[in-house]
Amino acid sequence: MPLRRVGDKGVGRAAFEPISWDDALDLVAEGLTRAAQLHGSEAVWPHYYSGTMGLVQRDGLQRLRHAMRYSRQHSTICNALTDAGNINPVHMGVVLITTLAFGLITPPYGLVLLMASKFVGVRFSHALRAACPIYVVFFATIAFTIYFPSVVLWLPKHVLPASVGCFPNPDGGGYICPP
Repeated sequence: MPLRRVGDKGVGRAAFEPISWDDALDLVAEGLTRAAQLHGSEAVWPHYYSGTMGLVQRDGLQRLRHAMRYSRQHSTICNALTDAGNINPVHMGVVLITTLAFGLITPPYGLVLLMASKFVGVRFSHALRAACPIYVVFFATIAFTIYFPSVVLWLPKHVLPASVGCFPNPDGGGYICPP
C-alpha cells in the first residue's frame, strides 16, 4: 500500500499515512503536470533502469516520455554508449563489471583492499604496494575483455544465444548469430 508524507522528515512511520493506489497515481500525475507547466516539459526526466523491467514497463515509460515531450533522454548511459559504439550490451556489461571489480581494490575507493588491510592488521600503504602485481592482472583482464569480444561472448552465445542477439535459424538446427 502506498504512503503519503503528512509529517516531518526523520519522524519515522508517524510521518506517513496510507493512501489508495488511485490517489497515489493522481499525486504523481499532478506532480509531473505541475513541473511541466512551471518549468517546461524538458524539466521532467522519467529516469529508468531496465535491469529487471520487462519490455512493457520499459517501453511504456518511453511512450509516456515521447507523448508528453519530456526530456529527450533516450535511455540509460550504458545503453547509449553501447548504441553509439555498436557494442553488444552483454559485452559492455562484462567490461563494466570487470572494471568495477578492479575499482574495489584501487584508490581512492579501494574498499575491499582497505577492509582487508584493517582485518589482518597491515598498513594500507603496505597492502597497496603488495597488491601491485594484481593490478597488472586486472589491467590485462580489462584490456582482454575490451579487445576480444568474441571470446567474452563465446559462453553466452552457447548457453543463452538470444541474450547476445542470436536468433533461431529458420531452417532449424541452431541459431544465427551476428559477427
